[in-house]
Amino acid sequence: MSSSQNSADILRATAARYKAIRDDCAAIDARTDDRTAAILRARLQQARMQYQDARAQYDTQIAAERAQRERDEQRRQHQQHRQHADSSRAGSARRDPEVKSYSMRGWWVCHIDGQTNNPALAPERCPTCGHTKCVYCHVY
Repeated sequence: MSSSQNSADILRATAARYKAIRDDCAAIDARTDDRTAAILRARLQQARMQYQDARAQYDTQIAAERAQRERDEQRRQHQQHRQHADSSRAGSARRDPEVKSYSMRGWWVCHIDGQTNNPALAPERCPTCGHTKCVYCHVY
């Protein structure tokens, strides 16, 4: 039995006890002596406190289990991401000898919009903003 199920059972039992005592107190009428009424009211107060404690314990347990599930899910997603990244790195390591490295020489970055431009395609003007390459544009 899980601890939240145990807490739920305790909560149900204390709630039933509290309701039974509350019903007994409601049945007090003018014929009941003061001592019996005081005893029933004290029992009601004790049952109410036990119910409130059980409810708080149950709520705490549920919140802790929910937080643990969220941590487990985040951990699982992180592991999947790491496995994917590792497999991507392993795959790129296998392909590295086949891939030719190209130089970025002559490429430039427009200082207006940050667009990286290929000199063969955009030698003088940025294709996105139309800015003419100037001394403020970074050239590789």
